Amino acid sequence: NAVDPYKLILQNPIENIKLPKITGQKQDIKALTKAELDNLLKELDGYISEPEYIAALLAGTCGLRVGEILGLTWDKVDFKEATLKIDKQWKRLKENNGTKMGFGTPKSNESYRDIPIPPTTLLRLRKYKKNYPTDIYNRLILYKNVSSLSRDLPKKFDMVGYNITMHTLRHTYATLLIANGTDFKTAAKLLGHSVEMTMKTYSHVTDDMMERAG
Repeated sequence: NAVDPYKLILQNPIENIKLPKITGQKQDIKALTKAELDNLLKELDGYISEPEYIAALLAGTCGLRVGEILGLTWDKVDFKEATLKIDKQWKRLKENNGTKMGFGTPKSNESYRDIPIPPTTLLRLRKYKKNYPTDIYNRLILYKNVSSLSRDLPKKFDMVGYNITMHTLRHTYATLLIANGTDFKTAAKLLGHSVEMTMKTYSHVTDDMMERAG
């Protein structure tokens, strides 16, 4: 069964996670605590535009990549089942010498997945759908490209006291899942990673996570 992150992380046993550096990555993996994530979203609410807020919310509570957020369309939001279906991303296409943005395949085969939507996120999405326009593609967030959102939102995070990137929010989602007992196979499925990659990246969250991986 899919795991609802907000039901799992009512209590967070870890503080200010900073995971060991993984070979091939440019910087240490950072993640927020549950309290920090909640505070960040509280500070951002009303301070940034609603589409920007929804983007941050989807990254932090559903673990979506930026390209997946911008490629998400309303027909992939199942309000009845409280799930998101990820089957595409917004990316730079090969057409017109790589200047055209549009829908493309997800990052990997594992990236095709269904993700549970926490209740508070679901409520916010319902409100957002009623009050904000979409486009001809039926997208939730109408940013033109991934790089713009990846650049703009961290500036807003910094203004409310958080020196983080959008990917930090995805890492937060992952570490909170695993720290609260989600097995690596389930976490990998929700993240759109292989089990091997998930274990390699997040096995240091707590000392006993490796024993739960089976």
